[in-house]
Amino acid sequence: MDALRLFTSFGGRIGRIGFLIGITIVLLLSPLALALLFAKTGIIAMISMLGIPGMIWWLLLMWPVTALLLKRLRDRQRPIWWAAIFVIPALIVIVITYSNSSDTASAFIGLLNVALIAIAIWFLIELGFAPGRLPPQTLMTSKTAAKPKPKSKLGRARA
Repeated sequence: MDALRLFTSFGGRIGRIGFLIGITIVLLLSPLALALLFAKTGIIAMISMLGIPGMIWWLLLMWPVTALLLKRLRDRQRPIWWAAIFVIPALIVIVITYSNSSDTASAFIGLLNVALIAIAIWFLIELGFAPGRLPPQTLMTSKTAAKPKPKSKLGRARA
């Protein structure tokens, strides 16, 4: 699978190695790209500019993460709605972080961040280390299963 489809397409399946490499690339490149984006403007300007551009940046970053999650969930034969367990709280944190700065919102964001860390660890174990499963159509069915060899009169199977 080419890199463009790996990060943009929601269809298909990927194995453990592809998933771990993809997530590593997203994790390594996201802060690097953000730092390069704000390198010329300085720290003060970066903090003030993280409003709407920062929110858009993190929302756009959720696209490849969601694509990787869906592909790997399909490979593990897990329901694809499991991706929503991570994506929806992450989107809520992103939107609230950049739209509101009240103490109540900060406490809520902190709670959601703890939940997201727990979910991310669970997904890392479930999707990053457990092997994929064969799709149901490739497994042997009762019609294609090997039939037992007929027995001879002496009770032994014929060669």
